[in-house]
Amino acid sequence: MKKSVTKITIWGLILLSPLQGLFAQNSELNQLIQLAYSQNRDLQMAYKNTEMHKAQINTAYEMPKMPVELQVGNIQNPFVRDYTLGFSQTFDLPSVYKNRKQYLTSLSQTAAAQADVLKRQLKLEIRMIYASLSAVNSKTEIINQELEKLKDLSRVYRQKFDQGETDQSDFLNVRLKENELTRNLSVLEMERKNLELQLNQIVNQTSLPKFSYAEPWTYIGMVNGFIPDNPVKKLNNSFIDNALKEVLTIKDFKKPSFNAGVYNQSMQGSLRQFVGVMGVEIPIFVKAFNARQQSAKLRVEMAEQQRDKFDFQMRAELNSLFNQLEIIEKQLSIIRNSSLPDAEKSLSILLNKYKEGQVEYTEWYIVFGQYLGYKNNLVDLEKEKNITISKIYYISENE
Repeated sequence: MKKSVTKITIWGLILLSPLQGLFAQNSELNQLIQLAYSQNRDLQMAYKNTEMHKAQINTAYEMPKMPVELQVGNIQNPFVRDYTLGFSQTFDLPSVYKNRKQYLTSLSQTAAAQADVLKRQLKLEIRMIYASLSAVNSKTEIINQELEKLKDLSRVYRQKFDQGETDQSDFLNVRLKENELTRNLSVLEMERKNLELQLNQIVNQTSLPKFSYAEPWTYIGMVNGFIPDNPVKKLNNSFIDNALKEVLTIKDFKKPSFNAGVYNQSMQGSLRQFVGVMGVEIPIFVKAFNARQQSAKLRVEMAEQQRDKFDFQMRAELNSLFNQLEIIEKQLSIIRNSSLPDAEKSLSILLNKYKEGQVEYTEWYIVFGQYLGYKNNLVDLEKEKNITISKIYYISENE
């Protein structure tokens, strides 16, 4: 198992080493992330929850209210009025208060870890939405560029038709393709609005500044190797610590409690009668305490199993993401270096032949579709690459 983990770690470092500057050069993305940190309602509630748990730490020293008793009357004889004044306090051993404070501190650390997990999830969501918006913008730009080319082609055939050199079919075919691409623009615009609405909800804003959602952004390799200090891992460890501290607090129920007090008893008008009192409370019926202790120990085991399950799943997912990234890189290389240049050259040749009437519209249309398909595939793969690397950093980056 150790060999497998080492192999994955080394592979991840090698794979990501040339990717320099994780999102560092994309100020728009960083601006959105910082805006989410300051405005997202769920995150703000998580921060308040952390503050609330920190404020509760000193409740570990809570003690019962001190009873103060005063009795007045003819206590000794019917002719002299006397009184009894006394107070007492119940308290536990110092170790009991110490364990309570450690338990409450552990709960506050868990609340902080939950806020860190939410913070990391927000960053991942924003990066993924940003990647999707960037892809939408890239596809929109591609369509607009091709529409300009089609308009030029349409003008050529319109001129030929007006001069009687050709019939109207070529002109209509080109215009149909223009209409198809225009409809695609409408679909992309709808997708863009939906993505921006999601972004608005995350950052808790009704509107956002105008962003370009420009690409590319760049990355760095993993900071500390394999799954270092992942917030979810920290959270799982804090659950274990909670359960361990809870075991100690439950054990404290079996410890004796003490009470001490002082009473002043007047006798025939004299105020000099002082009495000191000390007592101890010992638990005799411990069946319920034993059941609570057993339950707490089981919670420790469950938390440890949850942590081990998370570690295993993250190792498997990280390995899968690295494999997926390798496949994406290979596909990008093929399209950039072979498929797209070949399709572009073929389209240019066929376009000239089509203008000269040497080939039919169908031949040009097929190659034009392939060319657009490769350009869109390139955008989709870049988007998948960005999302995949974002997920890798969600799991492995020590931020």
